[in-house]
Amino acid sequence: MQSMIKFLLVLAIGAVTTNAQAVDGVSNSHAQSDVEDAATLGIDAFTLNVGNPSADYTYNTLSQLFETASSSSFKLFFSMDLAQQPNLSQFVNVVNTYLGHPAYYRSGANNRPFLSTFNANNHTPSEFSNFKSQLSQQVYFVPDFDDSPNYYSNSPSWFSTWNSVIDGAFS
Repeated sequence: MQSMIKFLLVLAIGAVTTNAQAVDGVSNSHAQSDVEDAATLGIDAFTLNVGNPSADYTYNTLSQLFETASSSSFKLFFSMDLAQQPNLSQFVNVVNTYLGHPAYYRSGANNRPFLSTFNANNHTPSEFSNFKSQLSQQVYFVPDFDDSPNYYSNSPSWFSTWNSVIDGAFS
């Protein structure tokens, strides 16, 4: 029960920041207007859903968005789309490239870079632990693993299984 309270508090604390999901394939001017428009609406950050981390357009889009965000207080963070690219190792380079960027969103008691996922794609806690060990910094890891066993049917068991790897959960 204590671990479930921990995760609920993490989600409640994070509620003061409003974010929206951004998509691939934007120009510099498009990135600028997206960030400005979002900030005008009170949005503090974009969740960047990355499905093809090795594609040229991914790096171009991320570069434009991070460059634009760095001239303001706007923040960005990654959601690794494991439904599209199930190989965790494919995400290491792109995540490491931006974890230390001033525009990368940070959260939690230790102000760590925030990282999420869409899907668990049958990965295990040990696989995610191994993935996290390859990152250049410790992350505040709040994935969406609602496709994993027991997520809905037996939440206490699910939290017990994943507690050592995650800092919270999206759904």
